[in-house]
Amino acid sequence: MTATKVKKSAPVCKGYIISSYRVLKSQLDFVNSLLDVVDEGTGALLCNKNTRTLFCHILVSVIISIKKIEWIPVSSTLIKKEIQKASWKVLQELGLIEVTNYSHENGLSREFKVTDVILDRFLELSNLSPEEIINSTKYNLFTGKKSDSKLTNQKYDENRNEEPILITSAIDLIKHGFFNMKAIIVHLDELTREENKAAEEYGQYSKEHKKARARLINDDHCFKAILNQSPVKISEEIWCYSPAYRIQMSGRVSHILGGLQSASRRMKAAAYMGIEDLRNYDLKASQVSGLIQQFKWAKLDSAWLEDYRENPNAKRDYASQIGISVDCWKKCLCALMFGAYVSTANDRTKGKLKDLEGTEEGQPKQKLNAIMDSLFEEAEGDITLALEYITKFEEAVAPLKVEIGKWHTWLLDTWVIKVGYLAKDGKCYVKNPTGKKLCITDLNRDYPLWKVKAMVSAFVLQGQESCFIHNLTLASIEYNFQVISNEHDGVVTLGVIPQAAIDKAAVMSGLEGAILEEKALEGIELIAELIEREDSSGELEAEELLNYF
Repeated sequence: MTATKVKKSAPVCKGYIISSYRVLKSQLDFVNSLLDVVDEGTGALLCNKNTRTLFCHILVSVIISIKKIEWIPVSSTLIKKEIQKASWKVLQELGLIEVTNYSHENGLSREFKVTDVILDRFLELSNLSPEEIINSTKYNLFTGKKSDSKLTNQKYDENRNEEPILITSAIDLIKHGFFNMKAIIVHLDELTREENKAAEEYGQYSKEHKKARARLINDDHCFKAILNQSPVKISEEIWCYSPAYRIQMSGRVSHILGGLQSASRRMKAAAYMGIEDLRNYDLKASQVSGLIQQFKWAKLDSAWLEDYRENPNAKRDYASQIGISVDCWKKCLCALMFGAYVSTANDRTKGKLKDLEGTEEGQPKQKLNAIMDSLFEEAEGDITLALEYITKFEEAVAPLKVEIGKWHTWLLDTWVIKVGYLAKDGKCYVKNPTGKKLCITDLNRDYPLWKVKAMVSAFVLQGQESCFIHNLTLASIEYNFQVISNEHDGVVTLGVIPQAAIDKAAVMSGLEGAILEEKALEGIELIAELIEREDSSGELEAEELLNYF
């Protein structure tokens, strides 16, 4: 399974319909068997072309997003615009999908998911050896046509305009990615064992089982995205492939269909195990540093942020103070920077948290905001504990919250007016350091104010960060290191990045005080243990066979 094309690269809340996804022949035949159902009365197919597209869109979206969301929102407006003759009711009546209600009052689209049994069967059909997947003919799930060509970098936007040369030049330099085939297989085998154990202990499709299942599906999907790039074996365990990137609104780049960029940390550790001279770099406190710079330009108080950046244990200290994991703290802090609302722990919030539990069996949880969702998930559904987390988080970020509110207002009322320009179409645009443009006129027309603030702040902060990473990648030519993966706020390289290259990228991007730090791959010890265990098991089996004969 691999290539995804979209008809329009639109904002998430507007949505788009996927039009291409590569699968094996057995998977295509399976989907055809589900959809090629004939009406006994008329002899006509129940699922027309548009209905097929809707089903395939839901199926593929679930696979791609399963680690974050299980239910896929598809608005009636989008269906009418892109696949007007599609009927979700037919798919529901055939037992292929599950469907939620919609809410005009709360602005919620109807949401869909394929049934668990169908999803599992579809994925099982791709459980071949890596070599079989590499050598198998692939087909476009949406059209049934053969689709074997490798993905390449996206260099044009949805209007067929060339993307900024800074970005395209940088991604063109990332010619080769490398991975340890054996270590990835061992990692996926362990995830399979973890999924089976969760199913046995808690029950099939229980909350615990679904979490373990989502981890496996995500990493397996990322692996197959690499295998479908026709990788080549270069040593006993190491393989080489050509990564392909798409360009986001802010100038960030993402591996098409995830690749190693969207894989779990343990999967990355497995993939990069044993690769000589591999280095994993992160831009230290990238969003915090960018926001400090923004606050200074807006003449706002950046003391909280500067104290945070100067404290090497800040993430752990704040996480410990609230009682949450470091990952949860980072997620909530980042959400705050991009405009997420910080709730007060009162009866109204308690009522909202109850909605997060889901009001009907088989229906998705209600969505609130990134901070509340994250803290509720961290509390594992314990409302009392979640309210405690919310209270402590609000106290911890109180000074920052005030300044961020002022910054969001400054962005729209001052920055946009100062740097915005009118294009030939009569609309107002702004540009970030990567060269990407954002239409403010369309944002104000299509989104509520809170969403506009979030999108503009992401455009600014991620644009600054991305500009640094792209310039750092370009510096590899002069400073003799090779970038093998863009990781948004970091890079994976072969060779050491010298300080001179970091300084040059900082100057070229305008990111003051940029600090790049090398980090160990998380989970590498566990992967080594798993490989050793498997090797020992293999040796034991060989000895037993010799004794038998």
